[in-house]
Amino acid sequence: MKNLPSPMVDAQILQDRILPVLVRSRAQSTPHFVCVKEVAGATSTYSELNRASQGFGTYFQELGVRQGEVVATFLDASIVALEVWMGLCWAGATEAALNTGYRHQLLADVLNDTRSQTVVTTTGFLPVLLEVAGSLDFVERIVLLDTDSVPVSAHGAWKLIPARKAREWVAVAENLIEPDLETASCILYTSGTTGPSKGVVLPWAQMLETGRTIIPIQHMQNSDVFYSPYAPCHITGKAYFYSMTLLGGGYVIKKQFRTAEFWPDVRAYNCTTTLLQGAMAHFLWNQKATDEDALTPMTQVIIAPVIAEVDAFEERFGVKVGTAYNMTELSCPLVSDGWFNDGVGSCGTARLGVTARLVNELDYEVAVGEVGELVVRHDDPWTLTSGYYRRPDATADANRNQWFHTGDAFYRDEEGNFFFVDRMNDSIRRRGENISSAEVEREVRKFDGVKEVAAIAAKSEFSEDEVRIVIVEEPGSRVDFDELFAFLETRMARYMLPRYMDVVAAIPKTETQKIQKNLLRAMPITEQTWEAPKSRARAGNPTSESMSAP
Repeated sequence: MKNLPSPMVDAQILQDRILPVLVRSRAQSTPHFVCVKEVAGATSTYSELNRASQGFGTYFQELGVRQGEVVATFLDASIVALEVWMGLCWAGATEAALNTGYRHQLLADVLNDTRSQTVVTTTGFLPVLLEVAGSLDFVERIVLLDTDSVPVSAHGAWKLIPARKAREWVAVAENLIEPDLETASCILYTSGTTGPSKGVVLPWAQMLETGRTIIPIQHMQNSDVFYSPYAPCHITGKAYFYSMTLLGGGYVIKKQFRTAEFWPDVRAYNCTTTLLQGAMAHFLWNQKATDEDALTPMTQVIIAPVIAEVDAFEERFGVKVGTAYNMTELSCPLVSDGWFNDGVGSCGTARLGVTARLVNELDYEVAVGEVGELVVRHDDPWTLTSGYYRRPDATADANRNQWFHTGDAFYRDEEGNFFFVDRMNDSIRRRGENISSAEVEREVRKFDGVKEVAAIAAKSEFSEDEVRIVIVEEPGSRVDFDELFAFLETRMARYMLPRYMDVVAAIPKTETQKIQKNLLRAMPITEQTWEAPKSRARAGNPTSESMSAP
């Protein structure tokens, strides 16, 4: 595979590519180009986007938002959410974009962590905020973007500011603050699957580098249109808009991914490209095949992580598949060579500008083919997170021994391709063997009637772990666990076979569709839990021909 060239060649060129500055430039060169649309909603040209963003900048300054201040936003995906993000930047402030799925104590904890005095939201989320009013230590005012008057139902917990016309504010250009590469573009909170959510501070240089590498824009045209069902509180809801602005292409916003609406939206808005997280790709793949599956404008898709059926996926839907590996803290250290599917499921190679290693628990590098934790360094300044907001200890721990520790387990082949195995905390150790939950899930998913699956560790009375799987059945299906176990016996090593199986109505996930395995691990073993016969589930060593890679 070929590596991408490093863009870090001229500081002024990069300065001009900082998103709000780039939008201003696009507004001058192609003012009437419709750059962003909402599904069944508003549209915006570059001229309109720039005018509204700078208008918000002046509005926030006149509201009293100070340079360097952190302002929390609680917004669904929309054009206005993009304008507010860039508007806060022009005001010299930093957006802390919060997940609108947050409720109760989690919402209070994260809002207190931001230290924000101002929250920007809409009236629909006001009751959610009022529920935690007594637990908030810093919030003084709520800016409501969708109303001209204070809602009658509101009480006096804070100063409520109707701001429907804020995006129409006339910008005072000389007061706007142009950002630098090292300036924080935003603060995004991690999903908190293994602990309290942490605020990741993303400099503009990191956001630019992510936008440049998260999709292979060097293999795309400015006629391409990206379909985005991603929230503005996640890197995917910001970086892909940045990618399309760098490219000069189109961007379509969907508030939430819905399997049944995906292809109709793609056709209606002429979308040519998108990101499909692994679960989304499986949802589309599991739909009943039709003769029209390949008759869409979609021609290229990023799938991350790549699903086992990727070759057939390309053929069925008439697309080329590429991939990338990223975290909120990084800027795509691993990428495929454009729209290239190697057929064996790698995450690509380390791109130029990044050094990637796999290490053991003492940070010594492991051999080719062995599983280790991915650690990375970026050659260019400010292209990975500048730290966790107000958490110096967590920042130091993530960067111990001068390498950023991802917490993800990989192995690498002789050609330098990296293969994702598992989250380090999600791996299962049984009978002296390390088991990838992702590999167990891959095999279970092939059984008829299984819609979703999660493999987790369960406590063993012997030592180490037992394998437990939790499944969601396809509508109208009923999975026989004895038959499923017999199916798995023919497909995986004996030490990987599950001892316990459960059916649930839904598997808990974060807003980015990451399975919350910490919640599943807390589920007790009950009388309804299926347990494998001892003679089958507790057998010892694997046979070489049944072992999964690596």
